[in-house]
Amino acid sequence: MGKLLIIVSLIAIMAQANELAKIRTEEDLRKLLLSNYDKNARPSYKTVVVFSSMTIVNFDVHEADHSMELQNWLGFSWKDPRLQWRLGTSFNISKIGMDPENIWKPDLSVYNSAAGPRTLIRSQLPLLLDSTGKISYVPVYDFHFTCLMDLTYWPHDTHNCSVKIGSWVHNGHLLDLELKNFMIYNKVATADTSDGQNLSRSEWNITETHAVREVKYYPCCEEPYVNICMWLLLTRNAPAYAWTVKMPAACLSILTLVMFLLPPGAGEKIIFGGLCLVLDLLYIDYTSYAINHAPSHTPLIVQLVCQQVVLLMISVIVSAIVIRISRDPHSSGIPSMIKGPVTTLTFFLCLRNYGSLLSRMIKPDEEEVADECFGDIRKRDHHSGSIEWLILAAVIDRLFFILYFAICMISLIRFSSVL
Repeated sequence: MGKLLIIVSLIAIMAQANELAKIRTEEDLRKLLLSNYDKNARPSYKTVVVFSSMTIVNFDVHEADHSMELQNWLGFSWKDPRLQWRLGTSFNISKIGMDPENIWKPDLSVYNSAAGPRTLIRSQLPLLLDSTGKISYVPVYDFHFTCLMDLTYWPHDTHNCSVKIGSWVHNGHLLDLELKNFMIYNKVATADTSDGQNLSRSEWNITETHAVREVKYYPCCEEPYVNICMWLLLTRNAPAYAWTVKMPAACLSILTLVMFLLPPGAGEKIIFGGLCLVLDLLYIDYTSYAINHAPSHTPLIVQLVCQQVVLLMISVIVSAIVIRISRDPHSSGIPSMIKGPVTTLTFFLCLRNYGSLLSRMIKPDEEEVADECFGDIRKRDHHSGSIEWLILAAVIDRLFFILYFAICMISLIRFSSVL
């Protein structure tokens, strides 16, 4: 029994010694590779960096400053002949992890960066080195780059944003960039509710992606400069805008029609028109941030509401004229030169019985006059001229109702792309 315990102990000691030997071997390999290694010098005269993938884990679109922030895993590789070794009894290790601060890395930077001092791409994540000297690196990067946004079709806008990556110092003869089976993966976190609705922290969807290798020549230099340009097609997906932006804009356009449905002499027409005008101005104030983010153009839906404000001001002025015509005292009827056209229009505007209805609606105290001397009541004849002016006001009101209705429908059809 005692011999068995001794044998088991010896086996355990030998296994531990073997593990320590392996660890020691990796330490020796690192010391050997990094001895006399200059991390500031390029591995060879021409180094080729091969991009294999980019995985998008999160992104934010900053409309205020026309930029985009992209959190991603960027996969690329290159060869460093100074860091290769032979597999054998001494170093039976095929791959090891290395600290990126200890070896040379390509000076990749974002050409269209919007982050100021964060232009140079840096990461503290380790990289993988194999025995052939090939270095595979998949760091987590945070790209903050410019993206000029066209908000004409807001809130149904689509933007084509691009990020350009290349060497800041070396030309294409010294540091080349290549795409090899390059793929862009979208791994932005989403969730589905019980009713099938998709939830996301962003109001944007990445619908298309592609990458190209570009070679540029600059006036300062004869050598080519190579960059990798990755394009992202962003489409706004915000169902809440249908309730907070689109539907109010359409309702405000139709609401003004109510002002023309009120009687010609109703003073509430001016009150209602002023209320609609205030609502339109509040809506413009609500959407003003979209205008501020688009200094060179105006979103169509904002143009629709601004057009509505102009039409509403004209409608209030017309309503004031109609009220003035219907309420002012008139000593005579309307001029004979316009009496004929007005009579004709009453037929087409369904106002033929409007005059008789007005006669019946005149108040009794305006209809009867008492004679105190003789004690009898005599009917006072209606002034036909006043009724004619009321009919004229009704005709003007009805004409502008039809005109505004036509303009409103044309505007809604014209701006249907954003409604």
